[in-house]
Amino acid sequence: MRLEKFILISGMVILNQVVWSQTWVYDLGSDTGVFSSTTGSTGFLPPPTSGTARVRVGTNPGSIVMSNPGLTELGTNTELAITSNTGSSSTTKFSVYDYAAGITSMLKFKVAFSGGTNGVYNCWIGDGATFSDNTALSNSQVFAGLRWSLGASNTITYFVSGSTGVFASSGLMNSTGLFVQNTSNVYSVEIYANNSTLSANYLVNGSPQTLATGSWDLWVDGVLVGNDLPKAGLPIEANIDSFAFNHQSSASNPGTIYIDDIEYSNVLPASNLQNPLGYLLVQDVLTTGNIPGQSIQVQFDLDWGNTWRDDINWDAVWVFMKYKDANGVWQHAKVSPSGHINGLGTPCLIEPTADQMGAFVRLAQAGAGNFSSEGMQLQWNYGADGLASVSGLEVRVYAIEMVYTPQGDYSMSLGAAAPGNKIPVINSRLSPVLSADGDTSVRIKGDAGVDLDANGTVENTTYPTGYYPFYVFKYEMSEQQYADFLNCLSPAQRTTLGVAGSTITQTGGQYFASMPNDVCTMNNDTTNRAPKRILAYADWSGLRPFSYLEYQKALNGSKASNPNGQMFGVKNLGGSLSEPYVRISGSQFNRENHGNGVLTNIGENNVIGWVESQIGFISGSPAGLRLCRTAE
Repeated sequence: MRLEKFILISGMVILNQVVWSQTWVYDLGSDTGVFSSTTGSTGFLPPPTSGTARVRVGTNPGSIVMSNPGLTELGTNTELAITSNTGSSSTTKFSVYDYAAGITSMLKFKVAFSGGTNGVYNCWIGDGATFSDNTALSNSQVFAGLRWSLGASNTITYFVSGSTGVFASSGLMNSTGLFVQNTSNVYSVEIYANNSTLSANYLVNGSPQTLATGSWDLWVDGVLVGNDLPKAGLPIEANIDSFAFNHQSSASNPGTIYIDDIEYSNVLPASNLQNPLGYLLVQDVLTTGNIPGQSIQVQFDLDWGNTWRDDINWDAVWVFMKYKDANGVWQHAKVSPSGHINGLGTPCLIEPTADQMGAFVRLAQAGAGNFSSEGMQLQWNYGADGLASVSGLEVRVYAIEMVYTPQGDYSMSLGAAAPGNKIPVINSRLSPVLSADGDTSVRIKGDAGVDLDANGTVENTTYPTGYYPFYVFKYEMSEQQYADFLNCLSPAQRTTLGVAGSTITQTGGQYFASMPNDVCTMNNDTTNRAPKRILAYADWSGLRPFSYLEYQKALNGSKASNPNGQMFGVKNLGGSLSEPYVRISGSQFNRENHGNGVLTNIGENNVIGWVESQIGFISGSPAGLRLCRTAE
């Protein structure tokens, strides 16, 4: 699930996506200034959220200018105007280096050009000392290089670097006419890089793309102009943690390059996909200012595929937020009861929960297709979290696709039988004595609870019978979702829970899944930590496990919707992995008790009535993870 974006606005760091990974926005703030020294500086530019920003101007100096206002069409607040030094191969360079690394990478920016007849400007991504010194970029440290050669009559020819560092136009669309020198022509450039030994997927404007191993894609103004371009000299599987813009051997009239609205990431923007058929994406997160009463708006874009709403039920996305406190500990952020904004795009409803753990987002009216909202806002009630200020805090936004299961009667099937070996029906009447979940004598009254000893009296009034409405994961939890969970835990909590799944590894202090869309196996080791992991993730995310009876409801559908039963839209239920549930004998389990977002110091859940021994599994091994929440 999601890309994370962090942005510095008025002293507050706010931001994310998904699930799942890190993306940073660097819009250069609002300050102005001129830099023209041959001595490099890391103090001239505002500090980015991740990494270090550095500038240096070569001999026969040109300049690097922070301009505000700059070009009206270019971007937000301050922009950089880089004018190369003339008649010298000494490099003028702007770079951001040593940000949190990854073997995949994304770089986006807006750019314009003017005034050159023989200037050469470059954009690079990679890793190494030449991203932070005064010299030209070394090919052995470069994964991808993009070059603009400014010519007479406002022309530009663009090239990309090959494996030996030689620039060429092979594989590019319209290499001589795509870019022109005119400050009214602003270009949105996107670079997606894959330095892993496996192919990788990513999204552009909701459209799935594939990157071959050791290659990169170049997009300009939403058009793919360079597909699977071969990497330069950086070794395969080496980390990417830097980008730079510089001139190379400019002559008498180099012109100026203008840069703004930079985004960079250590993952590709599809790494939070939870399924191969649809997609879920949270991105462009930022804050819009304080609101009276110690609240602040957290803004983001939300997209997902294969959404629907009909007269029976719908899918929705569970959205919740985490923030890193002054001690570096990730805490759950409470949403306000109101004050949320739908954003532009698909008409939707935002429904915060009474316990302030998050909100469900769903279609406002019947329909089916893809959901897209730009500028959606949740109001964070940070006062309810005991905070007087959110200055300097990081916030991450998470989203999980879920399915609403409506109130009403339903039939049971798997492992359950009524007298005469009939199929049990759960409704508002007390059922006959049933055999279910390993218990040969239990009675169920859908609107009241469970009669555990079949004596005609309901003893457990809180166990979820499946009669009342609830939400459940549309898909089993993915590898990257669990990796994102680990990235918000302390070392002691990680030690207790361990790394689930099969493709999750740690790089640069962060966990990533090389197969992010694969379902995550909970019992991947010999210590049988699956129940502990399931309850911990449920507590952390503000959700709960679903019950044996809710599993039956989701699997079989309702008599009202289909006399022969159906699935309500929950995918692969009981299919690819074993489904965890709370046993009917779990007498302490309460359908109204959800996770509070906080684990113990050693990573265990602390919710009343949640007991590891009461977690059962449908049909064998390996075990996956699918969670639930009572609908309000």
